[in-house]
This record gives sequence, C-alpha cells and structure tokens, in this order.
Amino acid sequence: MPSSDLRSSNPKTKPNYIYSIISVALVLFLLGIFGMLAVHAQGLVKYMKENVQIMVELKDNTMKTVKLQYQKRLEGSRFVKPGSVKYVSKEEATEKMRDDFGENLMQYGINPLFDALIFNVNATYMEPDSLRNVAMEIKENDFVTDVYYQEDLVEAVASNLRKLAFVILGIGFIAIFITIALINNTVKLALYSNRFLIKNMQLVGASWGFIRRPYLARSISHGLFSGFIAVIALLVLMYFLQTQIPGIIEFFEWERFAILFGGIVLIGVLISLFSTWRGVNRYLKVRLDDLY
Repeated sequence: MPSSDLRSSNPKTKPNYIYSIISVALVLFLLGIFGMLAVHAQGLVKYMKENVQIMVELKDNTMKTVKLQYQKRLEGSRFVKPGSVKYVSKEEATEKMRDDFGENLMQYGINPLFDALIFNVNATYMEPDSLRNVAMEIKENDFVTDVYYQEDLVEAVASNLRKLAFVILGIGFIAIFITIALINNTVKLALYSNRFLIKNMQLVGASWGFIRRPYLARSISHGLFSGFIAVIALLVLMYFLQTQIPGIIEFFEWERFAILFGGIVLIGVLISLFSTWRGVNRYLKVRLDDLY
C-alpha cells in the first residue's frame, strides 16, 4: 500500500531528514542574526539620536522660580527626551572645568559661565532643521542667553544613519535570497533518496495529492522544528551577549524580537513547505528512466 510503503521507508530516510533539519536551522539562525542586527540597529539609532544634548544658557538675573518653572516646562516639551532635563549652576560648571582641565576661571574674581539647563533631544527631532526650530523656539524666552548644540555632529549622525538604513535594507534582501536558495536545495537533497518511492506510488495509481500529503505534513513539522532550534540558539546568543556586554540589554526591544522569532519559524515552515511541494512535483513529472 502507498501509505505503508512510505512509513516503511522512514528508517532509511531519517538520517537525511535529520541533516535537513539541522541545515535549515543553521540557515535560519544566520538569518536570525541578521534580523537581530536590524532590530538592534533601531535601538542603537535611537540611542545615538537621543545622546545629543542641548544646553540652554540662562541670564544671570533670572529668578530661581523662573528657572524651576521653565525646567518643568522643558520636561513636558515634545522635543525633550523624558527624564533628561537637568539644571547646572555656573558654580558647578566651574568646578567641573577645574577638575577636567585644571583651569581656575575665578582667578580674576569673575565667573564667565552662566547657569544652564541641559537636556537630551527626542529621537524624532534629531534632524538639523528640527533642531534649528527647537533652538529658535527656546530663544524666544527673554531669560535665555543662548542655545548650544553640536550642529556638525547632528548633521553627520543624520547622514550616516540614512546610509546605514540603505545598507541594512540591501543586506536584508541578499540574506533572504540566500536563505531561500539554501533551504530549497537542502529539502531537494532530502527528497532525493525518496524519488523511487514517489514514482512507484504514482505507477500503482496514487493521486498526486495523496502522494504529496505526507511529505507536505512532514515538511511543516520539520520547518517548525528547525525554526524552534534557530530561536533557541538565538536566545542563547542573546544571553551570551548580555553576560559579555551588560549594557546591551538596554537596546533590546522584546516586542520586536518576539515578532522576529515568530517570523523565523514562519519562514522555516513556508520555505520548507514550498520546496517540498516543488521537489515532489518534480519527481512526479519526471520519467522513470531519468531517475537513475
């Protein structure tokens, strides 16, 4: 019987499928590493953007209540990274410069520095034009002396991030293409040892759908298994990275990682299913003499 013949052939083909599962899992693992880099890059980009600081210098005659009120206003502003606003008095700034550079700014009895509010920029405003508008808006306050930020650095970061996005997109397409090709070839090799069984089932009158069904069901289970192996390996890699670089966990966006892991399993199933369907059809179409 066709179904009993297929089951009896499993011991002979099992080693091939074990190799196939491992090979597909390895390819999915490599694809997952790229996906992790892409997801991690998003967090890194946000970190780089929000690491840019703006310093708002306040006039000497500004009342303390006005400073506190404006600090609270900044904390609620759309262009400020939450929790990043801090007040630095000119005395604190003088002490810091003395510690860093050994300079005594008070040697003539005059402190040339100003009280200042310093904050990090919200990532969505990390563009040269947006920051210029932010600086102009802050300068409209009559108690503000000036606003400072590294404009050249901002433009360089924005330019490099745009280039990075195109590079990641290009590598992503290449990685997906290579993944499909490798998994497709791996599944074909696994089916090669069953080519005579497939043809014999066809010769005794089994329909194409009946012949394909057990192979497609097995490809789904193999794709799931390969995907889960790849996900476990990626989790182990993430744990290893955390032990080596403790601060890296701050860039992890677990919701995106969950989507990535689900996508890896789904890709494994779909490509394995499609490759199996093509492989079985190929042996169903070929003549018996061409199988040798």
